[in-house]
Amino acid sequence: MSMKTPGSDGKIQGYMSRLRPKAQVSRLLLAIRRGRLGSLQEWMSVVLIFLALGITVWSIEHARWIKPQPSLTTVLGFSILGCLLLVKSRIPTWATYLLMIVLGLVVAVWQSASLFPSTEARSALQSWWQVISSSQLNEGTVYFTIFLILTTWLVGFISTWFVLRRRNVWIAVSLGTITVLVNLSNLPHDYYYFLPLYLLVAMLLIVQVNLARHGGWFGKQSTSFPYRGTVYAMGAVLFVIVLTVVTAWVVPEPPIEQLGLRTNTGTSRKMDIQEQWFNIFADVPTKWSLIQSSEQETLLFQDSIGRSNRIQFVITSERSGYWRTRRYDTYHSWGWTNSITSDQMLDAGAAVNGGGELLESNTLVYTVENRVKTDVILTGGELVSVNIPVRIKTLSTDESVADSPVPSTSQSAVTEAHQIEAEGQDIITVVSPWILSPYQRYTVVAQTNLVTANELTQAGEDYPSEVIDYYLRLPDTLPERTEQLSQILTREAETPYDKVIAIKRFLNQLKYNQKGKTAPEGVDGVDYFLFEAKEGVCTSFASAMTVMLRSVGVPARICTGYFQGELDEDSGGLILRSRNFHVWVEVHFPDYGWIEFEATPTSEPANEEEILGVGGSFLGISEEEEWFDLLRGSVPSDVGYTPRSRPKLWVYFTVISILLFLGFAARLVFDRWLKRLKRVQTASEAYARMCYLASLGRRRPLEQETPGEYCVRLAVAFPVHAEAIDVVAQAYLETRYSSRKELGETGKIRLQKTWVSLCPFLLKGALHFWRQSG
Repeated sequence: MSMKTPGSDGKIQGYMSRLRPKAQVSRLLLAIRRGRLGSLQEWMSVVLIFLALGITVWSIEHARWIKPQPSLTTVLGFSILGCLLLVKSRIPTWATYLLMIVLGLVVAVWQSASLFPSTEARSALQSWWQVISSSQLNEGTVYFTIFLILTTWLVGFISTWFVLRRRNVWIAVSLGTITVLVNLSNLPHDYYYFLPLYLLVAMLLIVQVNLARHGGWFGKQSTSFPYRGTVYAMGAVLFVIVLTVVTAWVVPEPPIEQLGLRTNTGTSRKMDIQEQWFNIFADVPTKWSLIQSSEQETLLFQDSIGRSNRIQFVITSERSGYWRTRRYDTYHSWGWTNSITSDQMLDAGAAVNGGGELLESNTLVYTVENRVKTDVILTGGELVSVNIPVRIKTLSTDESVADSPVPSTSQSAVTEAHQIEAEGQDIITVVSPWILSPYQRYTVVAQTNLVTANELTQAGEDYPSEVIDYYLRLPDTLPERTEQLSQILTREAETPYDKVIAIKRFLNQLKYNQKGKTAPEGVDGVDYFLFEAKEGVCTSFASAMTVMLRSVGVPARICTGYFQGELDEDSGGLILRSRNFHVWVEVHFPDYGWIEFEATPTSEPANEEEILGVGGSFLGISEEEEWFDLLRGSVPSDVGYTPRSRPKLWVYFTVISILLFLGFAARLVFDRWLKRLKRVQTASEAYARMCYLASLGRRRPLEQETPGEYCVRLAVAFPVHAEAIDVVAQAYLETRYSSRKELGETGKIRLQKTWVSLCPFLLKGALHFWRQSG
């Protein structure tokens, strides 16, 4: 059904093509005034369509997927205006569709070409055509730009067409909803305020279009439009929207991995799709950082240390400390890799086999919320279990590894789960089988060491054979002066722990410098750091400590991950930013396992009897230097805290929903009572209700008054409705004291209409009296 006013068909055809510009504007305004370009209701629909879809377009523009970007709001405005003109024309439907496509292509070329600079040699359009003709769909962002423009044009045109021609608002709302949800699903939560804004305007659009449709029906039936019912309908729609939001907020999100819908986004198949020629999204930058375990298989001295403030993880834990992403066992002159590793799938909640019980241990349970796309699982201490399926990479038990020299590259041997028992303390890294989405959470149970310096001093040197095989190896190319320096520094040390302290004290004399030089190609990185640069970042310090300990027979390995974090005052969680990335050392002690040590200098070592921190960390911190200030945030490593929960927004939504429901119910009950109060069958009933309502305002009839005298007193008090009061009084007196006990049909109709107009006035008077007296 078309939303057209009488006489509007075809009267503007050819107007714009036959007139001069000034005459076009004046005739256009005159046509709008006369309803030739649509009624007021149609224009209200058009405005609301533009506002609703404008919010979706605004969310896309605000995300700035490409730079520079076209004006999608302008494209949307032209599409809606063009559709309005075509709806009012006599052009056949098929021609309208064809014209819509042609105009969309023209606008797409115009908007996308405007992004190219013009030079003296060629215009912007020529530059645009050169890029289009010489590149594939997956090269650059020009095709993605055209896609955005055409999508905006089609959504605007189709939505307006269905609203004006079919009076079907659901196509417009559905297209807008799909667009905003697809866009927001690829953005951080900071952008989610666009959704309630869109829903609000979409609700107004739904109500307005339905009012226009039903208003036309009532007009054809020559009956008045039920505006009171409209208010109830709008209230009901608002209540349903709030109730839906509250339900979606309160009901917990089911783990994606349990739905059976997740695929391994880290597979080569995804990479194949990403590189296909038809993928117009290939060069569109994502709004989420991607951290993949496969990119961390090597640690180079030249690797830069992150210094941005971008949040990558939020951890809910009673303790802070080291949060590990990977361990490395094999040293090269240029960095670190791993020996052959074996993969084992660990089901959700299943415990890691092997590893043994530590003499002094404690259980740590923490929850990690990703703020990046990643398959890396953060581990604090020694892993026990994770509440999602994970893949554990451990050192291979292949005996040939021990006999082999330092491998040139990291290798991986995938083994079935039932063929391997993961040695708890030989876990290299823990990864998810798929890329975890931002804001996805998982909970880890880990085992941490609580051990003192005195206990480590007495640990001895009875190392397991597999520890000796893997964690004492050094390349043959390591310069002798590095080994000699290590032996000189530890010649007075009586225990492995004393050797650790001696080397740590030496490294404390070197300088931490983010801009420190790294070894040239072909030069050993640790040797260059110790004898030439004498300054560097955490990678250099941790590598030097590990190599020097191995040189004097102490098993050690290097770890990467995050250190400390800053406390979120609202949620009580630990915020890990990119700048919290860190490298540290783990040293093996019999019966106590791997103990974490900080190699990067801070100040003079603390008392050796000091209890080691979470995970057995010996930090030796009394003053915070540059790197520690940068990493630690505001939480000491040995201070526990109780997470403080943020305000529960669902409580506010629930309260608002209850208030809306109670208000709506109270209004419904009141209206039903008022409707029954207005409905009278006899004059006696009307007179009795008039006395009742007047009594509420302290104007009840007196005992000595006759009905006539009482009505005269009411008429004096309410002169505006004196005539209505007189009609009720005369009808009552006529049926009460005359021979006629009933009114005629005409009298009943007059009495009913009079009472309907008088009843609300008396009720308002009573309420006004009670407000004044209160």
